[in-house]
Amino acid sequence: MARGLAALARPPEAVVLLGDMECHEPLDQLAAPILETGAELHWIFGNHDY
Repeated sequence: MARGLAALARPPEAVVLLGDMECHEPLDQLAAPILETGAELHWIFGNHDY
């Protein structure tokens, strides 16, 4: 994810993670490259996340 963000001409203003995700690493490690850009991070829960 960090490489993809670095390749952008400008960082995103916000990133939305859609529900029913299965993380293969801790969420704070997944979110770190996004948050380092200064983007807002939002999570929309899926029906399996409750």
